[in-house]
Amino acid sequence: MTDLYCNENQLTSLDVSSNTALTELRCNNNQLTSLDVNKNIALENLDCSTNKLTSLDMRNNIKLTSLNCKSNDLTDNLLDIRNGKNDILINFDATLNPKLKCIRTSDSSVPNNSLKN
Repeated sequence: MTDLYCNENQLTSLDVSSNTALTELRCNNNQLTSLDVNKNIALENLDCSTNKLTSLDMRNNIKLTSLNCKSNDLTDNLLDIRNGKNDILINFDATLNPKLKCIRTSDSSVPNNSLKN
């Protein structure tokens, strides 16, 4: 399986660790408090918006081109996208995370409008 759409299901947990071929994951509009995508190294698109995530580690996702993590409970320094390939990140939205003031990135190519609340 390369695409998984499980959005709008009120999920409280999701384990995708054994699906290393996953390229697109849409798990938005659930009740997730954590999401581990460290083993999903083929992941290109992730929409985990409108959940209850407090942290998100994308350091192993070197093919990531789109990340929507808006409307969560992300806090300072717990959004980490330092994967060495931020220059291919085309779509990025981390808005509506009131406690998030800083995002760890590999470079300055991340769109600068992605943090506006």
